[in-house]
Amino acid sequence: MELIQLLFTLLPFMAVLGLALTVVVFAGSSLGRPFMLLAVYMAVFFTFPQSIYGVASVFASVPIYSRGSGQLLFPIVLWLLLLSVVWTWMGRRFAHEVPASTPAVQWWLLGWSMLLAMHVVAASFVGVEPKSALGSNGFVHIPWMAPLVLLMVWCATSARAPRLETVARLLVAAGLLKASYGLIRWAAFGGDPANVYANVEGLNVRLTYFDIADSLVCLIALAAAGSLLLVRRSEQASRFWDVLCAVTVAACLATIVLSYRRTSWGGLLLVAVFLFVLLPAKRRFLFALTVLPPLLGALLFVADQRLAKSPFTGFEKFFGDLLQTASGADTTRLLELRLAWEAFLDSPIAGIGSWGQFASGRSIPWQKGEDAGAFVHSGVLHLAMKSGLIGLILLGGLMAAIVMQARAAMKCEGAGARALAVAGVAGLLFMIPDFIFGTPVPQTRTTQLLAFCIGLPCMVVATQHAAMLRGRMAPLPLRRQAGVRAPRPSPAH
Repeated sequence: MELIQLLFTLLPFMAVLGLALTVVVFAGSSLGRPFMLLAVYMAVFFTFPQSIYGVASVFASVPIYSRGSGQLLFPIVLWLLLLSVVWTWMGRRFAHEVPASTPAVQWWLLGWSMLLAMHVVAASFVGVEPKSALGSNGFVHIPWMAPLVLLMVWCATSARAPRLETVARLLVAAGLLKASYGLIRWAAFGGDPANVYANVEGLNVRLTYFDIADSLVCLIALAAAGSLLLVRRSEQASRFWDVLCAVTVAACLATIVLSYRRTSWGGLLLVAVFLFVLLPAKRRFLFALTVLPPLLGALLFVADQRLAKSPFTGFEKFFGDLLQTASGADTTRLLELRLAWEAFLDSPIAGIGSWGQFASGRSIPWQKGEDAGAFVHSGVLHLAMKSGLIGLILLGGLMAAIVMQARAAMKCEGAGARALAVAGVAGLLFMIPDFIFGTPVPQTRTTQLLAFCIGLPCMVVATQHAAMLRGRMAPLPLRRQAGVRAPRPSPAH
């Protein structure tokens, strides 16, 4: 009995010691293997939701993306990202890795970091605390994209980096697991507990995932699987792998359609057009005949359920909350956009500040409390309101750099390289409707997954650049190992 009591007494200390030893072992084994750090970090964002809006039970969700921000200013997951970047830099120094190319997107993200620093300085002159200027309702998550993109580039240039095709297959497997969990929960357990349409709007619908970031994870896997299956098939792919890719495409499609999010549906159609253009000419007709009609039919069916209570008819149902009512009054969503636009016009050059708020009043139900007027359902308008034309210029430059990087990645050879490039571009296309009509900027998880999509083409280009450098550097060590001196250049005459 005393032994059992002693065991229970020591159990917390043993757990802490075991956790510390695990961290030490993982840190030591990941030195020189940055992909391990990246995989663990992204597993968190692939798994846990952030949105708890509409959750009926307080125990139904695990909002971990705000943990630690009270004492550490930023969420602890972002500090872990920064620690991973520092640890990877140390590993690269010890391993004498080839220098990594710096993608142009990094410089534009650096510009966002400098703009945020200027907002913090400006906040001190007007009596605003730096914590408010660095709050999540500003644009602090845009600069936080840079460390993740940098970590992904360093992963690609590491000598122990996995093959790009292996990374693509890991994405497919992760998306299949995500979609399977969502579909099983939808079919047998009532779907996502964060069901705004049932718990708030009173609609009789079940959905797979309310958080659009979950649909984005499925979309990334769908694009990678579709590329490996239809666009550029690997020579090492087996029949089993082809079937797995086909199942992944079907499961991820069903998951996104049953999310009942209009922005997800719009993004899915953009991705369908993108994949149609990428397909070889012989397969386009088959794609248009077998994929597009069922997809459009399924979207129309679930849209009829989702928009059943809309007072509008026809195509106007999809944008009912962005139109005026029959009496000529603004809907709440349209009123929010109008008030945010007026706030932008009040300070069009520099914006109202990352801490700024527009006069939301009491007529918008989701604009309540201290955060009332601090965000708007439009990522573009949110950045324009907070940072003005300066921020819009930085946003335009970042988008141009992303397009250039994506074009370079799409030209790289190899099934894995093409799959990762397609997945990254498809993920960004998928998020365009949400960036226009949603709230991705204040969300840690959504912006980090956007950074992941930006980093995938950067990984492809960085891998090709590192391979070229290693090819140039390889002859010298080989000669030294063989004991042969390199011939000296003859003097010029």
